[in-house]
Amino acid sequence: MLLKNGINPKIGAERLGHSSVQIYLDRYSHLLPDMQRGAIDLLEAKMLDAKQKKRLRKVAVTKM
Repeated sequence: MLLKNGINPKIGAERLGHSSVQIYLDRYSHLLPDMQRGAIDLLEAKMLDAKQKKRLRKVAVTKM
């Protein structure tokens, strides 16, 4: 639940009493396969946004 809600893994590990973030992630990250999809969607959106901004800058420069 903590990972899914964006809580930093270090904080989650501390709150649940794990001795390391690695143990916390090993134990719980496999329960959230949809996190992979969310990461992919976010990266794609950011990359597309960056490409669009670059394209718009290029158009603006050529119109000057």
